Parts: sequence; structure tokens; C-alpha cells
Amino acid sequence: MVRVDRVCPDSCTFNALIACCMRNLRFDAATGLFREMRLKGCEPDVVSFNSLICGFFREGKFEAGVDVAREMLDMGFEFSVATCEILVDGLCRARQVAEGHDLVIEFAGRGAVPDGFDCLHLDEALCGMGEVQSALEVVRALWAGGCKPSVVACAALVEGLNLSGDVEGARVLAERAAGEGIIVDVVTFNGLLERMCEMGRSVEANALRVSASKKGFCPDGTTYEVLVAGFRGRERGGKGRGSWKKCWTQDIPTGANVFVK
Repeated sequence: MVRVDRVCPDSCTFNALIACCMRNLRFDAATGLFREMRLKGCEPDVVSFNSLICGFFREGKFEAGVDVAREMLDMGFEFSVATCEILVDGLCRARQVAEGHDLVIEFAGRGAVPDGFDCLHLDEALCGMGEVQSALEVVRALWAGGCKPSVVACAALVEGLNLSGDVEGARVLAERAAGEGIIVDVVTFNGLLERMCEMGRSVEANALRVSASKKGFCPDGTTYEVLVAGFRGRERGGKGRGSWKKCWTQDIPTGANVFVK
């Protein structure tokens, strides 16, 4: 192209060559092409970087792939959702979950994680290791950087916090998510309400149900059964006597199949 036809290759040409070299384990050739394209006055794009990162990760060269990602940011390029998925999901598949956690915290601190990136796989991996607080740290860091977690990621974390005993953390997360229109599924929500009622926090559980309902949560029969059982327990314990019926019946939809003796 260059010597015979005097045609300057563009970024698409270079990207195809880089991807081909990486698939054939010719790492030096791929990085050489990457440097050459800049010398030719052809700026790399996110596809160029993603091809390099994906190739390094595919062969287990995780440190080299992460270095490319850092260089990408240093050169003023922005991550795409695919970039983050290659990095984080690749580390999780290689069982380098702690490294994935640290990388997300680092890049979130730099404001590099794009909105739309789903941290579900990382959160599930951390929760599976018993590192629920680390999973919560990831969601908080992404949220602070303007990257909202998905509904599924929120539900997985709420359930993980609830099962680990951090009921207050689960409540705060569910409430914040609902406030921003992220409504977890009714099964996860009911599990949290049930645990709160078991702890004698029926009034707070009902308040959470009311606030979430105003944001789009649709309670089912189990939701009300859990709350009724919680308030009956309060009544037997002598707490809040005379006020429980008023508390739990507020905002019950017309026609709901709920009865009080």
C-alpha cells in the first residue's frame, strides 16, 4: 500500500493488523504496529487499545494488558464499556478477583469508568468469596463516579449484604437504588423486609416498602404477609401496642388480599 500504491493506511487497517497479530501471538509485531501507526500520523482509537488488551488477557499476560489500559488513559483516550468488560471480566475469569476490585476502584477514582458498565460479575465473584463489603465498595465508587449499577447488580449485592448479616447496609443500598429508579426484584426485596422484621425493625421495613412503592416497586402478597407477621411479633412483645395496624396498612392498594384479625 505504501511503497507501491502510495496509499496511507488508516486506523481500520492498522486495527485489523494488530488484532491479527495478537491472535497469532505475535505480541511484538502488534505493539510495533501500534507505535508505527502513530509515527504515520494515524491516531489509535479505542478499538486499537481493546485489541491489544484483549490479546494480552487471552494469553494470561494480565499485567501487560492493564499497562496498556493505563497508557490509554494517560494518552487522553476514554474507556468504552467493552474496555472495562475486557479488563474486569477477564480478571474474574482468571480468578484474580481482588485485582479486579483494585482496578475498578483505581479507574473509578480517575473518573474513567463509563456509564453503562455493569459490575455484576465482579460483585458476584466478591460475594462468592465472602468479600461483600468489597463488593459494596465497588458499587459506591462507581456510583460516585456517575456510573449507576444495573438492577441485577444491585439485587445481587442487596441479597449478599442481607445474607452476610449486614442488614442495615442492604437497607441503605435498596433505599438509595429505589430513590434513583433502580428497583430490585420482589423476591430480594421481601427477603430484606423479612430479615428486618425478624430483628424487630418492622416499622422501618414498612417505611422502606412505602418509599420504594412510590418509586415503582410492586409489592406482592408475600410482602404483606412478611410485614403482618413482623407487626404481630411486635404486638406480642409489647412494643408499639395499639399503633401497628395503622403502620402496616398505609398505602395498601385497593383490593389487596390482606386480612387483619
